[in-house]
Amino acid sequence: MGSDWFTYYVTDGSGHESARDAAVFVQVGQTDVIYVADADVDDVNELWYALNPRSALTNIWQLSGPTDDIGDVTSFLQSPDRNALVYRADQDTDGLFELYWSDISNVATDTAPPVSTALVPGVAIDEGYAFSPGDSASVYYVSGGTLFKAELQTGAVTEVSAAAARGDVTEMALSPDGSTLVYRADETTGQLELWLVDTAVPGSAVQLNMNLPFAGADVRPGAVYTSDGAAVVYRADFETDQVVELYGSLISTPGVSNQLTDATSLGASPESDFVLSPDGETVYFRADPISNSYQLYQASVITPNPAGNTLVSSAMDAAEAVTSFEVASDGAFVVYRSDELTGEVFELFWVDLTSGAPAPAVRISADMVAGGDVQEGYGVSAIPDGVAFLADQDTDGVNEAWLVRWIDGEPQAPVKVNAALVAGGNCTAVVLGPHGMGLTYLADQEADEDFELFFVDIVAHSPQAPVRVNEFLPVGGDVQDGHEMVVR
Repeated sequence: MGSDWFTYYVTDGSGHESARDAAVFVQVGQTDVIYVADADVDDVNELWYALNPRSALTNIWQLSGPTDDIGDVTSFLQSPDRNALVYRADQDTDGLFELYWSDISNVATDTAPPVSTALVPGVAIDEGYAFSPGDSASVYYVSGGTLFKAELQTGAVTEVSAAAARGDVTEMALSPDGSTLVYRADETTGQLELWLVDTAVPGSAVQLNMNLPFAGADVRPGAVYTSDGAAVVYRADFETDQVVELYGSLISTPGVSNQLTDATSLGASPESDFVLSPDGETVYFRADPISNSYQLYQASVITPNPAGNTLVSSAMDAAEAVTSFEVASDGAFVVYRSDELTGEVFELFWVDLTSGAPAPAVRISADMVAGGDVQEGYGVSAIPDGVAFLADQDTDGVNEAWLVRWIDGEPQAPVKVNAALVAGGNCTAVVLGPHGMGLTYLADQEADEDFELFFVDIVAHSPQAPVRVNEFLPVGGDVQDGHEMVVR
């Protein structure tokens, strides 16, 4: 299966009631696709593997086990070596969501994967499970408020969280090399903190953040490791109750919290959708010094200066806002969505970061028809030569997939990549492959309300004609839309 897989999180604009996860794997030289669809029975979502949809499809394997027409796959995850896959489903008992795993190391045109088995039979698993980055043989998961590690081959289970916080773990994050992890738990009832574990010594944890300064202080959800694993960045209200700031803590000196932002000087607290730069030295975040008029800022993680955060986006007036943003994988630029030129008309903007200070924002989406907007759910390829997005640019209410490429460092005009849509059709999600080789989108392109997955080869300067990835679906069947796409 190879290596160099990347995960992108996108929010589609479809509002589809299923809220399931779809995933796409694009490999240089060939294309293998894994996706969730109710391809056998309407409203029964199962996991499927399609081989090389660039050519005629010879095999599509079902990876999830039989569900007796009741259960659903809710999410899935590939191991770092891409030889195993785990997924969450109520496959055996309706409403009991367990973790299952499948060996896909030998998946080929003539070799179906073995039947998937429950990793920890009879145990309900929360969303947010993870492979250790350096270990494809085990999975970390939370069940009943406790953090565990399970071995794929043997099913052996080890409790990872410390006894002091048992029963109260709400989330976790693993370091890039898998040597440490942090989890969020309330050792003091009602007050949530971060706890650091050496993964070689499970069951023993030390407090990562500073001692809580007052009753009511909490670490908020969403802690993130820096790329070198040396620090963790998180949000907390350690200065003033209910006034949230960004903090960083070094793994080497647990118990110390370095303040990165200052809500007083900034005029607002950072939002939860902060993103670290690829080198881990900068954190990008949104804040609204004018109520609901969100702007994009950056703060240093290495040399904290809470009162000296830098504006990255254009300055927003009242009723204008940055709604979301993406950072290029090399940190060279940021793309954000805002209505800064015309109120309630949301467009995409590009900011060059290569000269130190952020350059003025440049619009990269095109003029829209009356009522048109760029939708949430755009993506930046891992080699930063492209941005894919959804927009009803040509026809109000008809979202289509668009691609912007860079030539000599300058963004070019958007190009439509989807085929013609049937009446009522829409693209609901789009994502680029990491090396600019391919693009995938989800759309009811051929039949209204029948959502299918399409692949576009973009190796050449001009995108090729889309190829449908999934097999033909039953009446009412769909490839499920959702918030996660994984692209290789």
